[in-house]
Amino acid sequence: MADQVTAFSEPGVVEKAQQELDQHIRHHFAQISALQTRRNALAPISRLPPEVLSRVFLCLVLSDSYSVRWTREISHVCRQWRAVALEFPWVWSYPSFRHLDWAEEMLERSKSALLTIKFHEVYTPPRMIDLLTRALSQVSRLGELDFDVKDRLAQLGLLVNMTDPAPFLHTLHLEATGHYGGPLSLPATFLGGDTPRLRRVDLTGFAMAWDSPLLRNLTRLRVVHFARQESTLSMTMNELLDALDHMPLLESLELKNILPPIAVQARPRVLLAHLESLELADNVEECCGILSQMTYPSSAKVHVACFGEKASSCHPIFSACNIAGRSPRSLEIGMTHSRVIVRLWMRTVDFQGTAFRDSALEISASWRLPSIDGNESTFLLICQTLPLNNLRALSFLSDSHGISTAAWIASTVPNLPKLRAIKVVGSPVGFLKSLGEDVVVSGVKQTPAIAAVVRKSVERRVSRRNQAGAAAVTGGLFFPALRHLCLCGMNFEEATLEQFGEAIMERCHWNQELFSLTLQRCEHLTEEDVRGLKEIVSSVEWDGLEIGFTDSEEEEEEEYNADYDYGDYHHYMFDNYYDDYDSDFDYM
Repeated sequence: MADQVTAFSEPGVVEKAQQELDQHIRHHFAQISALQTRRNALAPISRLPPEVLSRVFLCLVLSDSYSVRWTREISHVCRQWRAVALEFPWVWSYPSFRHLDWAEEMLERSKSALLTIKFHEVYTPPRMIDLLTRALSQVSRLGELDFDVKDRLAQLGLLVNMTDPAPFLHTLHLEATGHYGGPLSLPATFLGGDTPRLRRVDLTGFAMAWDSPLLRNLTRLRVVHFARQESTLSMTMNELLDALDHMPLLESLELKNILPPIAVQARPRVLLAHLESLELADNVEECCGILSQMTYPSSAKVHVACFGEKASSCHPIFSACNIAGRSPRSLEIGMTHSRVIVRLWMRTVDFQGTAFRDSALEISASWRLPSIDGNESTFLLICQTLPLNNLRALSFLSDSHGISTAAWIASTVPNLPKLRAIKVVGSPVGFLKSLGEDVVVSGVKQTPAIAAVVRKSVERRVSRRNQAGAAAVTGGLFFPALRHLCLCGMNFEEATLEQFGEAIMERCHWNQELFSLTLQRCEHLTEEDVRGLKEIVSSVEWDGLEIGFTDSEEEEEEEYNADYDYGDYHHYMFDNYYDDYDSDFDYM
């Protein structure tokens, strides 16, 4: 009948024909859908059981929990996927409060699954607060709570009212970024003091009593205050140590600006046998105090930032961190007039790269009264306390000339037999003076405490001073194994450049020449100067910057070089930086 109906037919006939056609369309769509379902059932992913597929969905949710894009990617693909997503409540247990309609729907679909609540919103309309209140009221379902309190009056009350036990809570992260008037205190009734599965606690801008039952059997503890305020430190060192005694499985500990004064009464050390990471930041006395009361594995990564009145007052932190018990392969020292940073690695790192910040030990000491003498005494303390016999790489950063040649020589008492690479940032002239043969301090020529070992000849380009067939000799130089040198920001005035050139030529004479030299942002260094250095060092890397000259100096240089064409040069940077570190040949 529908085939004979046209648009000019009677209205009733047209309507009936349309209904008949709609029925045929629905029938065919149903057949097509059934065929698609059968075809999807033959896809390889259909071999996965629903339980496994739901876990795959959960990985997608965790990769972008703040968005709801994943809802289309798992529930709008096919009937089977939608059925699996709706069947397993934990897929919906990460409500996103940035999308209020979806947050409400997720709270419904999650049913009784454990909830992960992450709330870091700045704009909080009433409906959002209502949904958050609804979620937090289900304390017995909480598995993880990550809450950033930006409005103290509107949001802190939500936490205070959480007085029911949280039997399944395993992670608690509270932050008060919107409040800087001192830490916010959590009442003793918070979570009813009953969280048997709690293992990770992270409090930023919050305070909790150290005898709280929540601080038991933790594997991670992080408590950070924005600034040290003596009025908020009501606890004692003994209370803090007692709390740590109840965390024998602790793996990560971070305490900043909360350490109490040193305990006066004697007590056994706290044993943290599983500690992997320790971070402290406070006054030097408090940092030393807690370090002296703890025992942890030597393999733990330790980062300490302390503050003192002057440089000498910060010296105890180095013994408190037991740097004498570590034998690093790489060392970085950064110094200003009021700060020193020391980083140690138990492996060889390339200081030319950027991905080397995962140090085994990092100490940052700052003091209020700047002192150049304090820099030198601190530098000597570090170098003479650390066992440096296995050191392969050294990086030194300084904004001053405060380290004398005598200090550099004194720091090489172990003779640094395996130190192969040095990076220097700044203009420590004392270091350059210690590289050569004629090292004179107070009119007295200095010689290494231990003579360098005879080094076998290797096939390299013959330098100007190291002619082919030259016999290997017993060295008399400091840094005998130095082969790779990087200078950044060095001021090569005429006398300094001449002295440096003589020093590296003397190293060739003693068969201890440099294999590579890198020059970055060095002042008073010209292309002609670099050409001269290339005649001594087989591989020179220069950034091509000619900086630090006055206008008159630049004009004279242009006139001098007017008739020369230097051409193009190809540079190589530390080609053999690692090749020689652990070779069969060694320096004893």
